[in-house]
Amino acid sequence: MTDGTIGGNVYGGRSAYAHATGNTITIRGGTITGAIYGGFSADTGAATGNTVILEGHPDHLNLNDVYGGYSDGQGTITDNILQVKTTGVNVQALKNFDQYEFYIPNNASTGTTMLTVTGGAQTDLGAARVGVAVAAGAKPALAVGDTLTLIHNDKGFSSNNGITPIDLSGKQGISLDYTFHVPTLNEAGTDLQASVASVKAAPETVIFNDGRLASLGFINRGNDLARETGLGQIGKGKAGLYGAISGSDNRHDTGHGHADASGTHWLIGAAGKLKQDKAAEATGTLYLQAGWGDIQERNPAARGQGDTHYYGIGATGHYRQKEGILKGTWLQLNGHLGRAGTDFDSDLRDSSGKRGSYDKKANYYGAGIELGYTLGVTETAELDISAGYQWTRLEGYHTRIAGDPYRFDDIDSHRSKVGAKLKYKADRQYTPYAGLAWEHEFSGTARGSVYGYRLEESSLKGDTGIGEIGVEFSPEAESPWRVDAKVQGYMGRMEGVAGHLEVHYRF
Repeated sequence: MTDGTIGGNVYGGRSAYAHATGNTITIRGGTITGAIYGGFSADTGAATGNTVILEGHPDHLNLNDVYGGYSDGQGTITDNILQVKTTGVNVQALKNFDQYEFYIPNNASTGTTMLTVTGGAQTDLGAARVGVAVAAGAKPALAVGDTLTLIHNDKGFSSNNGITPIDLSGKQGISLDYTFHVPTLNEAGTDLQASVASVKAAPETVIFNDGRLASLGFINRGNDLARETGLGQIGKGKAGLYGAISGSDNRHDTGHGHADASGTHWLIGAAGKLKQDKAAEATGTLYLQAGWGDIQERNPAARGQGDTHYYGIGATGHYRQKEGILKGTWLQLNGHLGRAGTDFDSDLRDSSGKRGSYDKKANYYGAGIELGYTLGVTETAELDISAGYQWTRLEGYHTRIAGDPYRFDDIDSHRSKVGAKLKYKADRQYTPYAGLAWEHEFSGTARGSVYGYRLEESSLKGDTGIGEIGVEFSPEAESPWRVDAKVQGYMGRMEGVAGHLEVHYRF
């Protein structure tokens, strides 16, 4: 019932000769001049397993006697439930309920009274089962120690044989889990009260950290493409233009589950010789980068999916020693910055059915250094050995997810990489190569909070083995065009595959 007037009693189920069981009444408003019965038997039938639900606007819930069950002939009256989902409800009397379930709405705060008995008689709790849950979000959270009055009766309570707590599912929005102390009577014996024992971010909200980690992993793959592209194909020329495209499909182990990212990375840039003489040479590049991909996250408690993208600029500088004791050594520096977006949708829903999702953009930036040595193994083969470090930061932000206020911290990725690549250079037109590398992520930890309570952390930290095979080729030996095509495979904390195609034109 939501509106109107009923000039008499309301029955969930009524029987003249049989049982009245398993009925439900929901009262949201209106005027009822008589009593409310979950189940009513006019004879010796049982009135069991009935539910009365009180919700809606409290100004519309001023009620007379409310019965879980009733039997004229002394039939069995057990297992009847009262559910209260609003505050400020007034009733004349509560009778024949064995279980009380209180769902705290988002207008509640410490000191709130949910239901008041006004009829001038004591309320018989018997050996009641009482449970408390938080039913909505988007409001300031309750804190440990906050106390709410579930039932107030100036005349007190009778036959209190001990309250048995029951466990109710429910949380603040999708984000906070509460535990309550066992409901007890106050010293005056007029209030049945419950206080908050603990509050924490729900474990399943880690899925939102995983979504950001998938975006960071995708950005890292794009930055690897930029770092490895554009420097080696100028040849005897002074400058060149290049473009590259890479497709990647990777799964990241986050410690709680998996964060998957797949998509394409695009790059265009210009390279030029900054220094070239007999002893050494230096090369620099400037480039534009962009990427678009799909992300999917999965852990034991939740799932999510969405889109990610980034766009930015960067530069690399490469120095190689060609003479002297350091002949064959090289040093490379790189830097990049840009903007990344994550549009993420989870399967978490609050009590109203609102889904947990967010669509936010953030800046990213970073830098790196690599040191290597190129060794001539034979007249037609050379081995390039390198070690490097890369740092990337994805900035944090504030957002609301299903009405709850989240704060995501900056994520810093600190990666080291050591590897070796063997090139076979017998043919000036074709140069096949193969490489192996080991990458270690030192951090890559995603942190955040909701209502000030910390989310569980996720991390990309761990080791990954990388193998690659590819070929550089030109249409003709002296052609200004040069193409580099390769395939990479990943195994370890990150698993997956990537394909890479790079095209150069040198002046």
